[in-house]
Amino acid sequence: LLQFITGYYIKMPPKKVKKTDEVSNDAETSESSDKIISGEIYTCTVCMTSLREQVQARKPMVTTYCGHVFCKQCIERTLKNEIRNCPVCRANIAPNKYIFMKYKRKKVPVEEV
Repeated sequence: LLQFITGYYIKMPPKKVKKTDEVSNDAETSESSDKIISGEIYTCTVCMTSLREQVQARKPMVTTYCGHVFCKQCIERTLKNEIRNCPVCRANIAPNKYIFMKYKRKKVPVEEV
């Protein structure tokens, strides 16, 4: 505001960033990666079921175009009740306009006896 009133600009030195802010803990990163791979980090925000539990129950998970993850059953129930908004961010959701999440099961080697 002062710059606008006086008509000139004061050049400020760039803000210094602490090195501790830039460095992440490897253990935390590894743990987060494991959660993503195992499906623990993706949960339906309606019923709070994890992707892993959904996969084990053979129930599909979907993501909306706004990026939020839901059980297919939960989002369809929401849309059936004529609520056309994302339960998280309230973005508009058209019926059947979501993306199925694909997953791959790990192949476990079978030992022959």
